Amino acid sequence: MTPGFNRDGTQVIDYGLRTFTAKLMEDYSIELKNDEGKVISALPDALKSENEEEVKELKKDFSASKKELKQVLKLQEERLYEAMCTQRRWRYDEWESYLNAHPIVGRFCQQLVWLAFRGEEQVASFRPLPDGSLSDYDDNTVTLEPTDLVQAAHQMVVSAEDAAKWQQHLADYEVTSLFAQFGKKQFASTLDLTKTTELKEFEGYLVNSFRLRSRTGKLGYVRGSAEDGGWFYLYTKSFPGLKLQAVIEFTGNTLPEEDRMVALRQLYFVRMPETGNEGSSYSHRPIKLSEVPSVMLMECWNDLKTIADEGSGFDKDWEKRSAY
Repeated sequence: MTPGFNRDGTQVIDYGLRTFTAKLMEDYSIELKNDEGKVISALPDALKSENEEEVKELKKDFSASKKELKQVLKLQEERLYEAMCTQRRWRYDEWESYLNAHPIVGRFCQQLVWLAFRGEEQVASFRPLPDGSLSDYDDNTVTLEPTDLVQAAHQMVVSAEDAAKWQQHLADYEVTSLFAQFGKKQFASTLDLTKTTELKEFEGYLVNSFRLRSRTGKLGYVRGSAEDGGWFYLYTKSFPGLKLQAVIEFTGNTLPEEDRMVALRQLYFVRMPETGNEGSSYSHRPIKLSEVPSVMLMECWNDLKTIADEGSGFDKDWEKRSAY
């Protein structure tokens, strides 16, 4: 999905007698110019000497392209974030062709730090540059083999020294990260994750229900289904690549939603049900935390911590204060 744009971020609209160029700007807005290089606000109607029906179709296609761009931006950012959480790897030649050379995803790639592996040995960390080259944090050019494996970096899989150097590099070049790869609170637990299915570290932390709705939405969670009496108790975030779903449980709210005090309860993960088997009780059963990729677990734990930090903190009377 490229919404009609070439690798250099341009799209040519040919009227026959006139051509117009749409350019994808740094902020992902679209700048439109006529064949004289003048910026115009919209594609013009056909001249008498041009095919009116063809021009109408071109204008319709361009309008659809602009709408598709918004969808692609959101979808591709979500896919890259999931790839980081699941530590997905691509062969370098495939990563270059399908990600770095993509007119939109390629720009996203420049806002991220990547790791390269040869076998199981890490051979480089790098960031793609606008000219297509790869650079490390000391501005040295990185060269990779077609069969090397590439994955998005994360603080859990790089040294503290490398993470600090990359943070400095991004700051020096004023690169706004697509999403945070470094600098979050490190997840650490004394629990035996092979036997534990939920994290209750923030149980009893109070938060306003509307603030909870807003923050979970920004973090990529959606409201769970309403149960008896129109109450819902969950916010979920899906990771389709691994068919896993993170679940944040709280004391609940009614539909339509009311502005009230609620309390967080726990974080757990379930397997996403197969199509046609959505009613299976097994699919809603929390899995052991050891079955969750470590990066995903840390990211979701940080989501819960972010929500807890925006509330009023732990209250020993949380059950009474959050009761309806």
